[in-house]
Amino acid sequence: MDALDDFLRHAHVWNSWIVLIIGCAALGALVASARRRDVARRDRRVLSAFVGGVHLQVILGVVLALLLMSVGDDLFAGDSAKAGWHAALGVAAAGLATLALRLWRWSDRPWPAVFAAAAALVAAQLGRLPLIVLGTFVAAGVAELVRRRTPPQARQPMPEGEESR
Repeated sequence: MDALDDFLRHAHVWNSWIVLIIGCAALGALVASARRRDVARRDRRVLSAFVGGVHLQVILGVVLALLLMSVGDDLFAGDSAKAGWHAALGVAAAGLATLALRLWRWSDRPWPAVFAAAAALVAAQLGRLPLIVLGTFVAAGVAELVRRRTPPQARQPMPEGEESR
């Protein structure tokens, strides 16, 4: 059990850093798109990767908590309030990330999706707020540079019966 416990702990920690990086990239791309009022398919893909990472983080946390409770180990050195807040913020982040993806896909206004994605990123990584701010500014700048260097593509006709988003 110790090997599985260690594996899950490491996976949970490493995935949190991956979620931070992908979340900053997604938020930066969304901010750049919202400022220019254009919705690029790659922005939705990055946002989808962020949503998947947050959901994986919650799943890893639940499996780890169940494993630790089944062998009698304490979560957060017995601090049940901290464990509860950690779980609640993780579930809130997953819900907000999913909401951001839905808003980005189906809403004509991009800013509510940007705010939902930002809230999801901060809820999931509350202790890393300075890194989130810095990473988002860098990602927004990179996304803007990529948009300026990428030539606009002609709109492709949609097949019969498909939606535009």
